[in-house]
Amino acid sequence: MKKYIIVSVIGVLLIVLAGYSVYSRMASYEAVLDTFQEQQGELEQELQTAKDQIDMLTQDITLRNILDDRFYRVLRMLKDGDAEGINQLSTDNIVVQGNKILNNKQQIEFKLPRGNYFFRQRCFGVDQSNKTIFTACYEFYPDMRYSNIEKILELYVDYHQVDGEWKIYAIYLDGLNPEVDRY
Repeated sequence: MKKYIIVSVIGVLLIVLAGYSVYSRMASYEAVLDTFQEQQGELEQELQTAKDQIDMLTQDITLRNILDDRFYRVLRMLKDGDAEGINQLSTDNIVVQGNKILNNKQQIEFKLPRGNYFFRQRCFGVDQSNKTIFTACYEFYPDMRYSNIEKILELYVDYHQVDGEWKIYAIYLDGLNPEVDRY
């Protein structure tokens, strides 16, 4: 009988210890699960932030493509003397006189250089504090086959959104716009 009691006590102790071990492991698993769920929440938030940034950049690049195409059309119109076409794509700040574009407020003049030139958009950006302003910077340089001039000029083009439509607000060379501090 003594033996039976000892075996029973040892059996009960083993069952209690096994139960404690299972409970201990469950508590440990629950802590790991809580940590994973917390990390999942943080990762989902980071993923949403990344998706929002991608959406914003996609919108900026789409706008850049539209306005870049529009600027090349304006250059063709300027070359062809189509002042009315340029006026439709510009704010009242822009005045076309012959083959020149004047920024009315700053009295800054831009006209196409003579000869063959290459234009390349170097940079662009949407003003993050005011989503209705877009600036593009173009490099233009002469075709070296026809000219010995090596200077590369920068041409800045500011667009403002007016009544939902993007229009050219200013054109100026080498950062000559007194209204804007770029650097």
